[in-house]
This record gives sequence, structure tokens and C-alpha cells, in this order.
Amino acid sequence: MDFDLKSKPILVSAVFGVLVLVLGAVYVAFRLVSSRYEGGIGEQPAATPSVKTEAGNPRLIITEPEKYSNEMGNAAGNSAPIVPTEVTIDSKGFAPSVVTVKAPYVVTFKNADAVKHSVKGESGKWGSLKDFMPNESYSQEFDVAGTYEYSDPLNPSLKGKIIVE
Repeated sequence: MDFDLKSKPILVSAVFGVLVLVLGAVYVAFRLVSSRYEGGIGEQPAATPSVKTEAGNPRLIITEPEKYSNEMGNAAGNSAPIVPTEVTIDSKGFAPSVVTVKAPYVVTFKNADAVKHSVKGESGKWGSLKDFMPNESYSQEFDVAGTYEYSDPLNPSLKGKIIVE
């Protein structure tokens, strides 16, 4: 196919038109993908934690400590299962009132009293989402080293401390 001088402007216009269409399609696709991210272009979406936390605070609430222990034991294969440390709550306070663990570790708070109790970190960033009745428990995973002081909001004089190494 031969092109003469008259057909070059048509060819250049056609190539330019195709280029504009392709770039437009790429731009629209890029904007659609980037609009899914909260902060705009190039940022990753924020993870949705089960509990809002700040750096250094516990990350995960475990509502079924026995199931957690079994799953961790199965995942570990031949190693021993991770058994949560249990802290009991009664009218006298938390026992033991100071617990030292290595991260990551699960601490289970069990209500050993005849009345309801609760657990709330002094930072206000972690704790039981509801009061728990006699014989109910609440478990919290600690995965960042630090000292976590807590109390029972229903009985503010009852206090304890988790030290995570």
C-alpha cells in the first residue's frame, strides 16, 4: 500500500486519535482502582481491626479461649499448644494482679464472683466489650511488648497489670 503526501496527515491523525483513546482508557481505569483506596492514589486501604487500637496496644479479642488454644495447638504441629494465662476476678480483685508474658500471648480474664465484672485497659483502647457474668470469661491477645494496666470499670478500685516482654 503506497501513501502519498496527501495521506500522511490522515495517518498521523488516526495514530494520534488511537493514542488519545488508549491513554484515556488507562487514566479512567487507574482512577477507578485508586478510588477504592481511602487516601487516594497509591495508598493501601486501612486494615479493619476487630477493635480500634493504637501502636503498642493489644490487637485481637479472643472470645473463645479454648477454641483458640486448640487451633494454636493444631497449627504448631508437634509443639505444645499455647494455653492462655488465666486471671480471675472476684470481689477482692484480680488474681494474679500482675502477669508477665512473652508476646504474642493470650490472657483470659474469668469472672469467679457472684456479680458481673468487666475489664478495661487504662489507655481505654482495649478491654471487654460487655460486662461478663459469673463464670464467663474474656480473653485478650497481647502482641506488642509493654506494660498494660487495667481495671474493672464496675469496681474501679480493682486493678491489675500485664507486662509483655
